[in-house]
Order: sequence, then structure tokens, then C-alpha cells
Amino acid sequence: MVLAALLPLANAWSQSVYKCTVDGKASYQTLPCAGQGKSLTIAPGPTEQDQKEAKARADAEKARLGSFGDASKRGEQWQPVGQQVDCAQLNRARGEAFGQRNAAVRSSRQSNVDNSGAVGRSHDRIIAIESRMMQGGCRPN
Repeated sequence: MVLAALLPLANAWSQSVYKCTVDGKASYQTLPCAGQGKSLTIAPGPTEQDQKEAKARADAEKARLGSFGDASKRGEQWQPVGQQVDCAQLNRARGEAFGQRNAAVRSSRQSNVDNSGAVGRSHDRIIAIESRMMQGGCRPN
């Protein structure tokens, strides 16, 4: 009885699909359109073997590229990946950039002169330094 109930479903998967265009709008149906429409062949999705091969290619490519320029965080410990950097030097440069930005903001407030260009450049430098720190696995002080 179960097989008899599933038999119509198996037949549904093998039916043709027709694309019809009415007033510029496409519709898809199981019956041919009146005077038009064409049968579409719908290819099955990738097989399990295709998926395994694609995963193997992706894993090989990932291994070939390594973790260049990537930093990963496991738990609360930053793990440096890729090129080694001098974290102390980057932290010093970051501190100097923050100092320059803060000085430009103070100067602007005291003299009522627009220093937004200097503030923006300092901010961009901070972002670039922090990016290098992240890539190298450094933690900010």
C-alpha cells in the first residue's frame, strides 16, 4: 500500500516542464501552452561524487594558498597566522597615531580651526595599523 501511494510521486518527478510567455510574463507548467511554449530539460543537481570532488578541489586550493594574511581567533587567544609582525612596534605606532588624532582634535577645539583633515588622516592610520595587528595576531594594549 505504501508503494502504491508513492507511485504517483515518482511519476511527478519525470514529467516535462513547459515555459510559456503570456503578455511578456513567463510561467512554468506541466502542460504545453496553447500554440506556443517549449519543453525545458531540467538537469539534475550535482551528484554526491561531484560534491566530493568539488570539496577536494576546494580543500586543495585552501591548502595551496595557506592562511596568507589571515588571523583566526580560537577562544580568547589570538593565534598569529601568516607573516610574523612586531606587535610591540605596532602598538607603539598605534599609540602615536591616537596621540596625533587627539592632539588635532584638541587643537581644533582650542583654536576653533577646522583640523578635520589631520583627524581623518590619523584615523585612517589607526585603522591601517589595527588591520596589520589583526593580521599578525597582535592584541592592542
